[in-house]
Amino acid sequence: MKKLPLLLFLFFLTLSAWAQQDANNILSGVRTNFLKVKDYTADAEIKVDVDFVKIPIKKAKVYYKQPDKFRFKAEGFALLPKRGANLFTVNLINDTVTAIYIKQEVIGNITTDVIKVIPLDPNSDIILSTLWISRDYKVYKLESTTKNQGTFSAQFQYTNHPNNLPAQVEITFDIQKAEIPVGFTLDMESLNKKSQSKNTTGKATVKYSGYLVNTGLSDAVFK
Repeated sequence: MKKLPLLLFLFFLTLSAWAQQDANNILSGVRTNFLKVKDYTADAEIKVDVDFVKIPIKKAKVYYKQPDKFRFKAEGFALLPKRGANLFTVNLINDTVTAIYIKQEVIGNITTDVIKVIPLDPNSDIILSTLWISRDYKVYKLESTTKNQGTFSAQFQYTNHPNNLPAQVEITFDIQKAEIPVGFTLDMESLNKKSQSKNTTGKATVKYSGYLVNTGLSDAVFK
């Protein structure tokens, strides 16, 4: 009977090692998909919803190049957490993380595997991310806690793009960690009530179109 606790310990140790290995395999599949995209350019339409500021729909240009070059070009547009829009790409290409398998969960009609990702780089702004990944290695949802930008989440929608790039990303972010852009029309009455409001989150919906993939973007684009 004394061997039972030891056997249970070994069982859970083995289960934990299997779960971590499974999570690493899933992340490896996502990385393989992303590594096929050396660079891309896309048009973006951004709609931001917050309680205390009126923001017109904005047009933007998005540029990405491996491994971590990213430019989100939209004049006077600082409220959207730009890091969140491309975080799923840059964070997953970097393999210096600890990944832990949590469970399966259905999003819409898509079966996903939920994993926790902890960056090992002490300089990373990301503290912890949770990702919902489909069986064809697309990220459908993520939630991240950061050191400097609060907590945000993103949900991704896909069409039939051959490179598995998203058609839409809906980002929910911490307003208190966002910078109010100059030149937007403020709702002053709502702004005065901001400190009394319990709603401290904003939502940005980014729709992508016109992807140009692997065109050999110059580094000068990101300067």
